[in-house]
Amino acid sequence: VFDGPGQGEALRRGVLARADFEVAISAAIDFVSERPDVNANRVGLVGHSLGGLYAARAAASDSRLRGTVIASAPFDLLANLTAGDPSDADEAAMTFFVALYSELTGSRSLDEAIGKLADFHLRDAVKNIRTPLLALYGADDALVAVADGERILAEAPTNDKTLIVYPSGSPGSVHCQQDSLPVAQLDLCNWIESHI
Repeated sequence: VFDGPGQGEALRRGVLARADFEVAISAAIDFVSERPDVNANRVGLVGHSLGGLYAARAAASDSRLRGTVIASAPFDLLANLTAGDPSDADEAAMTFFVALYSELTGSRSLDEAIGKLADFHLRDAVKNIRTPLLALYGADDALVAVADGERILAEAPTNDKTLIVYPSGSPGSVHCQQDSLPVAQLDLCNWIESHI
């Protein structure tokens, strides 16, 4: 677990979010691979929400990953947040969008944030995912649709890919399975045990 650009301590130190987050993940893999207590041939990655988008980008670019788990990852962050058109987004969503993503990207205006977030997507990367991939999505997720996970798995050329969708009204059906982490953690840990 580490705070990369735009996250936690890194953000507090002025290290802003970046679309090519796979650079930070590769640096983290470099670091852990040199530790004597880590088997560098068994490194995996788990990412939730925007972290899932980052994890998928890393899976597309770093062959050292033996498996990747994404939970509620958007295929295209900007399109996801604004339904494709920032001017059509509802006021509450845009208020949240402006506050959160302006801070993460160091933007001073909505237009600046939109310009920066235009690169936060998987369009070019997903076709390079060749490592095992597990995707967890909830049917009641108000932030990221199951269709995003379906698209990621449909476009990823890896032969080992699994989509788990927690049905509407069941435990795990909300964003990042926050309503029932034990259910999702069991699926996640069983998959990691069998793949990594």
